[in-house]
Amino acid sequence: MTVAAALVLGACGTSLGLILVGGAGPMHEVAGWPDGAPAVANMPTRVSLWEGPPFGGGEYHFQYVCEKVEQFNEFLETFAKIKAERLELVVQNGPQTSSVTGKPTDWEFTVWVTDNFDRLNNVSRYFYVPAGEDANKPVPSVRQAVPAPRVDLYLSGDGRLIWERVIVPHEVTVIDRRPESVDRKYVGKGLVRGKVFDTSTKQPIVDAEIDLFMAAREGQEAVRLTGKTDAEGRCEQVVPRPGYYQVAVHAKGYVPVQASGFDNRQPMYQTFEVHLLKPCTVRGQVVDIAGKGLEGLEVHAGDFTQADGRGYSCGEAPFAVTDSEGHFEIQRVPPGFISLRCRAANLYQTNHILQMWPAPVSDVRLVMVATSTVKGEVIGSDGRRVTGSIILEMEAAGGAKVGTWGSSGYIKPDGTFEINGVPPGDYVLWTQPNPSSSSFEPNREPLKVEPGRVYELILTHNDSERRFDNEH
Repeated sequence: MTVAAALVLGACGTSLGLILVGGAGPMHEVAGWPDGAPAVANMPTRVSLWEGPPFGGGEYHFQYVCEKVEQFNEFLETFAKIKAERLELVVQNGPQTSSVTGKPTDWEFTVWVTDNFDRLNNVSRYFYVPAGEDANKPVPSVRQAVPAPRVDLYLSGDGRLIWERVIVPHEVTVIDRRPESVDRKYVGKGLVRGKVFDTSTKQPIVDAEIDLFMAAREGQEAVRLTGKTDAEGRCEQVVPRPGYYQVAVHAKGYVPVQASGFDNRQPMYQTFEVHLLKPCTVRGQVVDIAGKGLEGLEVHAGDFTQADGRGYSCGEAPFAVTDSEGHFEIQRVPPGFISLRCRAANLYQTNHILQMWPAPVSDVRLVMVATSTVKGEVIGSDGRRVTGSIILEMEAAGGAKVGTWGSSGYIKPDGTFEINGVPPGDYVLWTQPNPSSSSFEPNREPLKVEPGRVYELILTHNDSERRFDNEH
């Protein structure tokens, strides 16, 4: 059985995994776009479009080509009429290949639907549950602003688009990402400039290391470039080799930060500013439901949130292994709020999956319980095992809610299924065809799961319609 088992973290109005892909045909207005966006989306120079991200959607990309710079100037005049607090024009080195057509594109227009952005980046944080004495208080969070409508211009040097002939309306803010815009000596090379500060004192950090790393590729070795900050906390890195780099910042006595990536496939100029935190320690104990300490289990810290609600990306999550009495100590944790996950074969952490602990903390208690296996077969009304593309759903008896466990996946081609790692609780199981129909009424079977058991079930699927073959 191909199964996706997870805890429910939230609900999205847009179908998961949906990506819209299109060409030059008319694009209808989308609810939530700023006024003026449809006119830009439907400019005659458009050749393709796509919608992302895969989970949630709402970020629209429109790609264009032109024969002369006057067409781009006409586009900018229309772009400048969008009703938004800020409009951005990002100038980059080209050429750029369209992800839709596989052909060169001259520029791309990106616009977000506000509700989709909020669901992806803001709403989920409201579900965090503080631990301990602050259980009734919300975890601090900083609301991320919806990105401004943006145009990415790719200058390929073929004579059609010449930057000096581009007329930028005053409503549009230009961000030049070409290294040669800083100095001609950087032509053909990437350029990264970073600033590193202490979060608490706001003072620059001297000798912090800014590390750029590109993994090895076919026929090419990995690349690592490291520079150190000066007395003002500044560092400059010239990047001669094209490619995509991960950027990390380290400093003695601080928790490292994984900064945003650096896309240098075409020579790029990128700046960033990082504020580092000094580490703290998290201590606690992992026990079973009888209170006995559990040895040899890994406890990982994550979801790092500073006291003011801003996130803190420290790359690899720090972790510790429990001792003979189940105690653990995780060092080099950024102070603020953290989640803690203890994962082990056939065990489930009973603490709320979205619980957040203050850091530092010394009295964490994680309770683990044995999981069970649910397996069996699905038969039709004729008593024989069903074939075709049938989905088996399993969710909490009270319905799928934030923080509850559930499972969804195809049954095996022979009509059997097996779900492992099921935590104790009351559940409902049912099957549904793929594709489904509004008239289909599933048979819902209740099941009470206790720790450490194996349950064998026979589920009935009443559906006479022919379904796609199940090759999953």
